[in-house]
Parts: sequence; C-alpha cells; structure tokens
Amino acid sequence: MQAKSLVAYAVRRPDNLWALMVLNKDPGNVHTIQMRFHNDASGSVSEFEGAVDLYQYSRKQYELSADKQEPYPIKDQPPEHWTLLGPTALIVQLPAYSITVIRGRVRSRATEANQFEI
Repeated sequence: MQAKSLVAYAVRRPDNLWALMVLNKDPGNVHTIQMRFHNDASGSVSEFEGAVDLYQYSRKQYELSADKQEPYPIKDQPPEHWTLLGPTALIVQLPAYSITVIRGRVRSRATEANQFEI
C-alpha cells in the first residue's frame, strides 16, 4: 500500500532551491521514487540539475530501546548525506521508517512549477 505509506512535502526556498522531505511510514518495506517537477501553466516537466544534496535518516542511524516504560536511544547518529552531480531524473530508495530530504536546483523551465511528482 505505497500511496498511504509515503508522504512528501515540497518548498521553493528564497534562494530558488527546492527542498523536498519524503517520509516512508512503512515499517517493513523500502520504496523507490523518482522525483520530477511539473509546471501546470506550460505543461513542462523538469528534474534536478547540478549539485543535489540528499540527507537520509532511518533505523540505520537511530534505534530506541525496548523499555516500554522509559525508552531511550541506544543508537543516535547523524543522518547520512550524499551530494549528487549533474542533471538527473533523481531515483531514490527510501528505507523503511525513514525521513529523506532532497535539496537542489531545478532546471529553469520549471522554476514556476506548482507541483512535483514522485
């Protein structure tokens, strides 16, 4: 049931970079997405270009103790970070129970994009 387990939020920042946060709320499955931006006015579809920062936070970085009364983190590491280069139809694997943030510039023809697709 992928549609209910993935949630995405997008914002165009004042520096004209796009930032997307994608949550995989599925406790047991990895999901793969492809990011694209769609401009309703022109009908154009664009992708990221240049350097794209990708941050990912999942069970690989954080784990909570089994103590139900007073849980505490037994693993608490910073998120993973990758920098991807070049124009790309960005395809990202989302680990189970993860938060992924993608930040980058979108090709100029979609700078006025009013929606994105995953």
